[in-house]
Parts: sequence; structure tokens; C-alpha cells
Amino acid sequence: MTTTTRQQERMRGPNLKVIANCRTGKGVLLEDAVRLADAENLVIASSKRIQKSMPPPFPAEGQEYENYRMLANALPCFTGTAYAYMTGGIRLDDGALVKLSEKDGYFLMLKIGNKNYFFPVPEQYRQEGDILLVMNHPDFRLVTSEKDVIFEPVDGVQPQIIRNFPGLPGCYSLDETHAIPTGKNEGSSERAYFLARIAGSNIGLVARAFSIMAMFDEELHPFMLVPLINESKGLSLIIEAV
Repeated sequence: MTTTTRQQERMRGPNLKVIANCRTGKGVLLEDAVRLADAENLVIASSKRIQKSMPPPFPAEGQEYENYRMLANALPCFTGTAYAYMTGGIRLDDGALVKLSEKDGYFLMLKIGNKNYFFPVPEQYRQEGDILLVMNHPDFRLVTSEKDVIFEPVDGVQPQIIRNFPGLPGCYSLDETHAIPTGKNEGSSERAYFLARIAGSNIGLVARAFSIMAMFDEELHPFMLVPLINESKGLSLIIEAV
């Protein structure tokens, strides 16, 4: 089926489809992931959509999960959930907030690698700390140049926030709206997923991966909010599909 988005009609549906697979040497980098989906009028599966196909930290024996076998052969992958966060305990307005034009609001600017990354910051959240700003594809587009990568909202759509975003890696419960780790470190529990993040600030696309935690002899399924843009081989890309 098709759905009318703010940009154009896009193909989406109840299933998932891998269109770039890093496990076969055909992964994509962040900018290419969004460019590929936009060029084909596709929707990159969001963090929450991917989560629906992921088993819990302690899955029931013999339980089948929709699309999980396909995911297992494709992770790690980008999701369509874009994010920005500051160093734990630091307010957004303590960072580099800039205006790109007179008509635009403020953007958080971070130097990552050899490029400047920009993410929109709604005025009502500029004085908050320990939050994660999020937007789901296709409610944003990338405007790129040789030195800049701008996450630009489409038709005035503004980022939402997740409060109490953890300042350190660890095992956390997921928020209900975007399926992103939040709250206090719960250690090894039946509802906690592993969050990989840097201690500093970052902008990017939420990624999902496998990780073996030998101390617990278990397979977690971590959220990766780390600087993945420099991964030379890229990650997989998974879209919504009919």
C-alpha cells in the first residue's frame, strides 16, 4: 500500500525488507542510507518498528518473532529514527546552538569526523538536559554539502524528546513511544536492553546490533547511539514493506 507523507507518497506496509546488507559486504553509510530510501520513495523502519521484531532479553523457548530470522541475518542496521543528545547533565543551550537562516529555528551543531552535523532544537527544549531529541523518517531529510550534514524537518515537523536519557552505557527499559532506552540502569533484567552511547554529545541514526555478554551468557540486542558515520563498511538498511 502507499501512504501520503509530508514529502510525497511512500511505499510502506506491515513487513520489513533488507535493501542493503552489511553482512554480505553491501552496507551503507548514514548519508547514503537516507539518500537511498528517499530516492526510491521508501520508509526506513523506525526504532520502534524494528523493536517489534526483536525478542526480549530473555525470550521464551521456542517462541517465534515476526521477521526476526531475517533481522538476524542483517544486523547491525540503521533505523529511521534520527537522534541528537548532549553530554550527560549538560543542557542543550550549553552546546553550540546556531541559526542556519533567519527563518529557521535553532540547530544543535556538532563536529563529527570532518563534517559539521546539525539537528533542530525546538525552543521549548533548549534549556533541558538529559534528553534525547528524535525524529522518524520520512519526517526529516538530509541536506548535505562537502562539510555539512543537516537533519532538516519536513513541513514544520519538530523533533520529539525522550526525557531521562541515560548518560552512560548500560541496560535500560524502553520508552513506549520510540522504543529507546531510558531511565535508570537495571542491569540484567527481563525488560532491559543494552544502550551503547558515548559520554559526549552525538547526532546520527539509531542503530540496532547483536552483542554477546559473556558474564551473563546471554544475547542482548543493543541500541547503538554512537558515532557510526565513520564505519568504513557501513550498516544494513531495512525498510517497511508490503
